[in-house]
Amino acid sequence: MGVPFLRFPIYCGAGVALLLATGGCNRSGAVGGSSSAVATVGKDTITEKEFFAYLQRKPLVQYAQVARTQQNTVIPSDTIGFQAIKDLIVNDVTLQLAKEKGVYPTDKQITEEFESQRSQQPKLIDLGMLKGMSVEDLKHEFALELARYNLQVKGVTETTQDAQDYIKSHPSEFMDPPQCTAQVMIVKPGDRKLADSALTSGAPFATVAKQYTLQKDAEKYDFRYSPLNSNVNSFPPAIKALLEKTDEGRMTDWQPIDKQGQAYYKFYVMKKVAAKPTAQTPVLLESVRRVLAQQKGAKAGNNVNRDIAKKLRDMKDQIKIFIKQDQNPWNEFVTKLGDELTASAAPPAATPLAPGGTAGAAPTTPTPPPAAKK
Repeated sequence: MGVPFLRFPIYCGAGVALLLATGGCNRSGAVGGSSSAVATVGKDTITEKEFFAYLQRKPLVQYAQVARTQQNTVIPSDTIGFQAIKDLIVNDVTLQLAKEKGVYPTDKQITEEFESQRSQQPKLIDLGMLKGMSVEDLKHEFALELARYNLQVKGVTETTQDAQDYIKSHPSEFMDPPQCTAQVMIVKPGDRKLADSALTSGAPFATVAKQYTLQKDAEKYDFRYSPLNSNVNSFPPAIKALLEKTDEGRMTDWQPIDKQGQAYYKFYVMKKVAAKPTAQTPVLLESVRRVLAQQKGAKAGNNVNRDIAKKLRDMKDQIKIFIKQDQNPWNEFVTKLGDELTASAAPPAATPLAPGGTAGAAPTTPTPPPAAKK
């Protein structure tokens, strides 16, 4: 079935989804602005304070194209301000819809979700604070995602036992991938014999690499290949095959970096861990249960994006934007919903519930390209 089992997956929108971009509807408004309204959604008000607080941390931006510059400048499809006000309106409508259908999460459910996510990501609050978010702001993010999830699974039931049964019948989908920690050096063609001579005399691989490798900054990563990711399945095919056939504690032969043989690389395999079944933790079981429930909800005809788009269209006359330059884009957006509704028959893919976002990856040691084919 090929289900993307993720950490506590929640539907967040696709299809009409690209229009219904989510990102948090900060009702408490942590910073800046005033209580003056920038928009009203029925009886609800979105204030300047909420708008500017969200604008400061808006996690996703829709863009029309990427300008080819050294910094890859993004050209937005709409102004960032309009995209922000659209997000906030869509999120408010989502919460209204959840209340109307009787699936708005209770305070107890929101707190339990918050604590569960915090147990998995201990720095959740710290990361939130870096984005200007208070604990209440984070809880509101979880409330929004839970509301979306509850709308998608309304009327269906999946149990932990169902999750266990699925894992048992699909074991290949629940395997921890093989791991390999290896050091690498890249040398000039004429330095291969010198490096081999030093290695044969008993010099440590790292010592030889320090002397001969062309990667002069590699020492800070202990000359490790892909220091932040040892998942063998993520390596380029040629390198994956090379490391798979090399035993722990052994070195590979020299491999040309390109067809011209301008440089060569060699690996030393430090540690290997075979693939193994993923432990059935409560987190995994709940993740699987939720994905199964979402899929069952989709088969039952639940489609969150369609329902939100329909409600937005139905509420058109009840939604007022007081930022003049955003009024025409909003009217155009609502007009397009009819076409988007028709095109949104398929439900969105499951995505992880992680309002705080993820930290950017640290730099990695430059990796050699796959060996040239003979």
